[in-house]
Amino acid sequence: MEKTAGLNVAIYARVSTSLKYGRQDPETQLLPLREFCSRNGWTVIREYVDDVSAVKKRPQFTGMLNDARRRHFDIIVTARLDRAFRSMKEFVATVQDLKHWGVRFLCTDQPIDTDAASPSGVLLAHVIAAVAEFERTLISERVKAGIERARAQGKPHGGQKRRKKIDVEEALKLRAAGYTLTGIGEALDCNRNIVARELKNAGVIDGPQRLISHGKKSS
Repeated sequence: MEKTAGLNVAIYARVSTSLKYGRQDPETQLLPLREFCSRNGWTVIREYVDDVSAVKKRPQFTGMLNDARRRHFDIIVTARLDRAFRSMKEFVATVQDLKHWGVRFLCTDQPIDTDAASPSGVLLAHVIAAVAEFERTLISERVKAGIERARAQGKPHGGQKRRKKIDVEEALKLRAAGYTLTGIGEALDCNRNIVARELKNAGVIDGPQRLISHGKKSS
């Protein structure tokens, strides 16, 4: 792992609480992360720590992505992928966004580093791009098949009577594949404002019209 002195760093850690073992100490993750940054000559700008399980909302993680979009730091450092991401789809979508924003992502306990200057970073970028394209193709095929099936059965679709609730998990898959709010609404047969509301409730939108992971207003 090549050293690049002078980088501003965001550290991310996630700890959970259980009835059996109680609350984990975040310092268990933070201390080695701080030491890693110090050895590389990097400055820790902020530490983001979520004290929740991976399936619940993570306000610190959401805030970190907002700050990444504004380029408050150069790199995000965490211990392992499972500390930051709930699925491979979320990892792929987030890393693509970080690349767009010019922010590097690195795991200290796993060989994950998106540094474009390293061979492993280049390989990882190609793998992530291939996975994202594959997912987009699958979703597009499912959406088209669903519309054709609805037409064949004479069911409402497109601009006809629309749903007032959505399948949030399906919306998140579409969002990870790069769909805009409007595109998600069309795919799920509902109004884009409903999509915005549901995704905001799920913690993946920082405002009524802005997707956290795409750095620009969706239309």
